[in-house]
Amino acid sequence: MESNLKNKKQAFEIHAFEPSIHTFKILESNTKKLLQNIDSKNCTILDSINSEILETNDIKITLNNCGLGLQNETLTLYYDSIASGLSSLARRRLEHFNIDFSMSERVQIRSLDNYCAAFGITHIHLLKIDVEGFELNVLNGAREMFKRGAIDIVTFEFGGCNIDTRTYFQDFWYFFKEQKYQIYRILPNEKLYKIEQYKELYEQFVTTNYIALRQDFRI
Repeated sequence: MESNLKNKKQAFEIHAFEPSIHTFKILESNTKKLLQNIDSKNCTILDSINSEILETNDIKITLNNCGLGLQNETLTLYYDSIASGLSSLARRRLEHFNIDFSMSERVQIRSLDNYCAAFGITHIHLLKIDVEGFELNVLNGAREMFKRGAIDIVTFEFGGCNIDTRTYFQDFWYFFKEQKYQIYRILPNEKLYKIEQYKELYEQFVTTNYIALRQDFRI
Protein backbone atom coordinates (compact mmCIF):
# COMPACT_ATOMS: atom_id res chain seq x y z
CA MET A 1 0.00 0.00 0.00
CA GLU A 2 2.84 2.38 0.84
CA SER A 3 4.29 2.15 -2.68
CA ASN A 4 0.84 2.76 -4.17
CA LEU A 5 0.40 5.91 -2.11
CA LYS A 6 3.85 7.18 -3.03
CA ASN A 7 3.06 6.71 -6.72
CA LYS A 8 -0.34 8.41 -6.54
CA LYS A 9 -1.06 10.95 -9.29
CA GLN A 10 -3.53 13.21 -7.47
CA ALA A 11 -4.73 14.18 -4.01
CA PHE A 12 -7.32 11.95 -2.37
CA GLU A 13 -9.08 11.13 0.89
CA ILE A 14 -9.57 7.85 2.75
CA HIS A 15 -12.22 7.39 5.44
CA ALA A 16 -11.58 4.24 7.51
CA PHE A 17 -13.92 2.70 10.10
CA GLU A 18 -13.05 0.37 12.98
CA PRO A 19 -15.55 -0.12 15.83
CA SER A 20 -13.33 -2.08 18.24
CA ILE A 21 -11.24 0.20 20.46
CA HIS A 22 -8.45 -2.40 20.55
CA THR A 23 -8.20 -2.77 16.78
CA PHE A 24 -8.68 0.96 16.28
CA LYS A 25 -5.48 1.64 18.24
CA ILE A 26 -3.59 -0.70 15.90
CA LEU A 27 -5.13 1.00 12.85
CA GLU A 28 -4.18 4.38 14.29
CA SER A 29 -0.56 3.36 14.92
CA ASN A 30 -0.11 1.70 11.52
CA THR A 31 -1.62 4.65 9.64
CA LYS A 32 0.63 7.17 11.39
CA LYS A 33 3.70 5.11 10.51
CA LEU A 34 2.53 4.77 6.91
CA LEU A 35 2.04 8.50 6.38
CA GLN A 36 5.26 9.43 8.16
CA ASN A 37 7.18 7.03 5.91
CA ILE A 38 5.63 8.66 2.86
CA ASP A 39 5.95 12.31 3.90
CA SER A 40 7.34 12.73 7.42
CA LYS A 41 7.90 16.50 7.08
CA ASN A 42 4.34 17.33 6.12
CA CYS A 43 2.36 14.79 8.19
CA THR A 44 -0.13 16.42 10.58
CA ILE A 45 -2.60 14.87 13.01
CA LEU A 46 -5.91 16.43 14.02
CA ASP A 47 -8.18 14.99 16.71
CA SER A 48 -11.97 15.22 16.62
CA ILE A 49 -14.87 13.45 18.32
CA ASN A 50 -14.55 9.67 17.80
CA SER A 51 -12.23 10.21 14.85
CA GLU A 52 -8.70 11.21 13.99
CA ILE A 53 -7.59 13.00 10.84
CA LEU A 54 -4.09 12.37 9.51
CA GLU A 55 -2.83 14.17 6.45
CA THR A 56 0.14 15.04 4.29
CA ASN A 57 0.09 17.59 1.48
CA ASP A 58 -1.90 15.29 -0.84
CA ILE A 59 -3.29 12.50 1.37
CA LYS A 60 -5.99 12.89 4.01
CA ILE A 61 -7.02 9.88 6.08
CA THR A 62 -9.86 10.07 8.59
CA LEU A 63 -9.91 7.24 11.13
CA ASN A 64 -13.26 6.62 12.80
CA ASN A 65 -13.68 4.57 15.98
CA CYS A 66 -17.09 3.33 14.87
CA GLY A 67 -18.54 0.90 12.36
CA LEU A 68 -20.92 1.38 9.45
CA GLY A 69 -24.37 -0.17 9.44
CA LEU A 70 -28.06 0.32 8.86
CA GLN A 71 -28.53 3.22 11.27
CA ASN A 72 -26.91 5.14 14.13
CA GLU A 73 -26.94 2.84 17.15
CA THR A 74 -24.89 1.03 19.79
CA LEU A 75 -24.42 -2.71 19.25
CA THR A 76 -22.36 -5.58 20.63
CA LEU A 77 -19.25 -6.68 18.75
CA TYR A 78 -18.23 -10.31 19.37
CA TYR A 79 -14.80 -11.89 18.94
CA ASP A 80 -12.60 -14.79 19.96
CA SER A 81 -9.53 -12.72 20.88
CA ILE A 82 -8.45 -9.08 21.16
CA ALA A 83 -8.06 -7.45 17.71
CA SER A 84 -9.33 -10.61 16.02
CA GLY A 85 -9.87 -10.50 12.27
CA LEU A 86 -13.03 -12.55 12.84
CA SER A 87 -14.80 -9.89 14.94
CA SER A 88 -18.47 -9.61 14.00
CA LEU A 89 -21.73 -8.08 15.16
CA ALA A 90 -23.05 -11.64 14.98
CA ARG A 91 -22.09 -14.07 17.72
CA ARG A 92 -20.90 -16.65 15.22
CA ARG A 93 -21.08 -20.39 15.88
CA LEU A 94 -17.61 -21.64 15.09
CA GLU A 95 -17.24 -24.43 17.63
CA HIS A 96 -16.60 -26.78 14.69
CA PHE A 97 -13.35 -24.83 14.19
CA ASN A 98 -12.65 -24.76 17.94
CA ILE A 99 -13.28 -21.00 17.94
CA ASP A 100 -15.34 -19.48 20.75
CA PHE A 101 -16.82 -15.99 20.43
CA SER A 102 -16.84 -15.47 24.20
CA MET A 103 -15.47 -11.90 24.22
CA SER A 104 -17.40 -8.75 23.36
CA GLU A 105 -17.59 -4.97 23.63
CA ARG A 106 -20.22 -2.34 22.95
CA VAL A 107 -19.49 -0.31 19.82
CA GLN A 108 -20.88 2.67 17.96
CA ILE A 109 -22.44 2.18 14.51
CA ARG A 110 -23.33 4.91 11.99
CA SER A 111 -25.11 4.78 8.66
CA LEU A 112 -23.02 5.84 5.68
CA ASP A 113 -25.74 8.30 4.64
CA ASN A 114 -25.53 9.98 8.04
CA TYR A 115 -21.73 10.05 7.98
CA CYS A 116 -21.57 11.54 4.49
CA ALA A 117 -24.08 14.24 5.43
CA ALA A 118 -22.08 15.11 8.57
CA PHE A 119 -18.74 15.32 6.72
CA GLY A 120 -20.06 16.92 3.54
CA ILE A 121 -19.11 13.93 1.39
CA THR A 122 -20.94 14.06 -1.94
CA HIS A 123 -19.10 11.35 -3.88
CA ILE A 124 -17.36 8.04 -3.10
CA HIS A 125 -15.06 6.51 -5.69
CA LEU A 126 -14.53 3.22 -3.86
CA LEU A 127 -16.55 1.73 -0.99
CA LYS A 128 -14.68 -1.26 0.42
CA ILE A 129 -16.79 -3.35 2.81
CA ASP A 130 -15.35 -6.02 5.11
CA VAL A 131 -17.76 -6.39 8.02
CA GLU A 132 -18.05 -10.14 8.57
CA GLY A 133 -21.61 -10.82 7.48
CA PHE A 134 -23.22 -7.39 7.89
CA GLU A 135 -22.51 -6.10 4.39
CA LEU A 136 -26.19 -5.64 3.56
CA ASN A 137 -26.64 -3.41 6.61
CA VAL A 138 -23.88 -1.13 5.34
CA LEU A 139 -25.41 -1.07 1.85
CA ASN A 140 -28.92 -0.35 3.10
CA GLY A 141 -27.53 2.41 5.32
CA ALA A 142 -26.23 4.11 2.16
CA ARG A 143 -29.40 4.06 0.07
CA GLU A 144 -29.46 7.85 -0.38
CA MET A 145 -25.91 7.84 -1.71
CA PHE A 146 -26.78 4.98 -4.08
CA LYS A 147 -29.97 6.73 -5.15
CA ARG A 148 -27.95 9.78 -6.20
CA GLY A 149 -25.43 7.64 -8.09
CA ALA A 150 -22.76 8.95 -5.72
CA ILE A 151 -20.85 5.66 -5.30
CA ASP A 152 -18.80 4.37 -8.24
CA ILE A 153 -17.40 1.04 -7.04
CA VAL A 154 -18.24 -1.33 -4.17
CA THR A 155 -16.13 -4.30 -3.09
CA PHE A 156 -17.46 -6.88 -0.64
CA GLU A 157 -16.98 -10.42 0.61
CA PHE A 158 -19.49 -13.26 0.66
CA GLY A 159 -18.84 -16.45 2.59
CA GLY A 160 -19.17 -18.27 5.88
CA CYS A 161 -20.15 -15.17 7.86
CA ASN A 162 -23.33 -14.96 5.81
CA ILE A 163 -24.44 -18.29 7.27
CA ASP A 164 -24.55 -16.69 10.71
CA THR A 165 -26.38 -13.57 9.52
CA ARG A 166 -28.76 -15.58 7.28
CA THR A 167 -27.98 -13.41 4.25
CA TYR A 168 -27.64 -14.74 0.74
CA PHE A 169 -26.02 -13.84 -2.54
CA GLN A 170 -29.54 -13.37 -3.87
CA ASP A 171 -29.91 -10.41 -1.47
CA PHE A 172 -26.83 -8.75 -2.94
CA TRP A 173 -27.90 -9.50 -6.50
CA TYR A 174 -31.28 -7.82 -6.14
CA PHE A 175 -29.91 -4.90 -4.13
CA PHE A 176 -27.38 -4.02 -6.82
CA LYS A 177 -29.82 -4.74 -9.64
CA GLU A 178 -32.23 -2.24 -8.08
CA GLN A 179 -29.44 0.32 -7.82
CA LYS A 180 -28.32 -0.36 -11.44
CA TYR A 181 -24.94 -1.89 -10.63
CA GLN A 182 -23.19 -4.81 -12.32
CA ILE A 183 -21.62 -7.48 -10.08
CA TYR A 184 -18.38 -9.26 -10.92
CA ARG A 185 -16.58 -12.02 -9.06
CA ILE A 186 -12.89 -11.31 -8.46
CA LEU A 187 -11.03 -14.44 -9.55
CA PRO A 188 -7.76 -15.71 -7.97
CA ASN A 189 -5.85 -14.40 -11.02
CA GLU A 190 -7.41 -10.94 -10.30
CA LYS A 191 -9.53 -11.06 -13.45
CA LEU A 192 -13.24 -10.23 -13.23
CA TYR A 193 -16.02 -12.72 -13.98
CA LYS A 194 -19.27 -10.97 -14.89
CA ILE A 195 -22.37 -12.29 -13.11
CA GLU A 196 -24.91 -12.08 -15.93
CA GLN A 197 -27.85 -13.43 -13.92
CA TYR A 198 -28.56 -14.75 -10.44
CA LYS A 199 -28.26 -18.52 -9.98
CA GLU A 200 -28.72 -20.57 -6.83
CA LEU A 201 -25.35 -22.07 -7.68
CA TYR A 202 -23.78 -18.83 -6.45
CA GLU A 203 -24.91 -19.52 -2.87
CA GLN A 204 -21.45 -20.83 -1.98
CA PHE A 205 -20.52 -20.00 1.62
CA VAL A 206 -16.79 -19.98 0.97
CA THR A 207 -15.09 -16.59 1.17
CA THR A 208 -15.37 -14.97 -2.26
CA ASN A 209 -14.60 -11.38 -3.24
CA TYR A 210 -16.95 -9.39 -5.44
CA ILE A 211 -16.94 -5.97 -7.04
CA ALA A 212 -20.03 -4.02 -8.06
CA LEU A 213 -19.73 -1.22 -10.62
CA ARG A 214 -22.30 1.44 -11.36
CA GLN A 215 -23.54 0.57 -14.85
CA ASP A 216 -22.63 3.96 -16.32
CA PHE A 217 -19.18 3.98 -14.68
CA ARG A 218 -16.09 3.32 -16.76
CA ILE A 219 -12.80 2.37 -15.12
